[in-house]
Amino acid sequence: MLCVEAGSEPLELLLPGGVVALPNQDVVVSSEGDGESKMLLCTPGFKVKRVIMHHGDLKLGSGADLQCDADTVFAYASRHIVSFKASDLSPLRRSDVYNCTGRLAISSNNVYASTRDNQIVVLDKASLVERSRFGEGMLANINAMTVLGDQLYLSDSGNEPHARVHIFSLQGELRHTVNLADVWSICDLTAANGRLFATEWIDPYLIEDEAVIERALADMGKCVLTISPQLEVLNEFRGEGVPGEHDFTCVAPRGDNELLVTNHDCQAIHVLSM
Repeated sequence: MLCVEAGSEPLELLLPGGVVALPNQDVVVSSEGDGESKMLLCTPGFKVKRVIMHHGDLKLGSGADLQCDADTVFAYASRHIVSFKASDLSPLRRSDVYNCTGRLAISSNNVYASTRDNQIVVLDKASLVERSRFGEGMLANINAMTVLGDQLYLSDSGNEPHARVHIFSLQGELRHTVNLADVWSICDLTAANGRLFATEWIDPYLIEDEAVIERALADMGKCVLTISPQLEVLNEFRGEGVPGEHDFTCVAPRGDNELLVTNHDCQAIHVLSM
């Protein structure tokens, strides 16, 4: 992956988190700061068009995923999953489920959301009505998930400080669980062009070996991974060409050959070529 110029006027953000590209190439990014969470609707060149802080009477939540399809943006607000019209981010619906944590994935028919008791609740994509649940008793803290083909890839904390990924069918049947010994815990996960893209996260306090701690600190937030559907690491992008410090957090595809990556502490969005 190579760094691409992100625009002549960088977008000013406070602690950017989730990011998605809309079908018209506009960008929605979540931002935290001053005790408030918001979504920013931006032009393809990252100029702010609109700021959204609520879905009806629900305040948008911090540190949460954003997902979108051709018509709808899905977000997290006050322990609910909510939807917005993609064309103008006007509010649509909210889920009746009220114990969500903000990790999201979408398929053609469903929204998959993590809950505070480490289950996955499956919501109807159009109505946000609960269809089913799965994962009870088999998942640790859920970090990230995405849909690729007919499978849901879910990363949790069960192999910390390294990554563990569960592969489920879209109906919630567990197919495989893989421990990735050479990948730190996965912070975010997305799918595009038949591949997975991930950022890493590591808590050095989970490590006892001082040499490993030093390596973890050097690696933390510095890498965007390209991973095969079989969970083989195909490429490691370590910020070549990206100025300043790196704290890569959330990733999302834009079109067929661009990847948007938020840089949390450096308050930036980078555009990478896939």
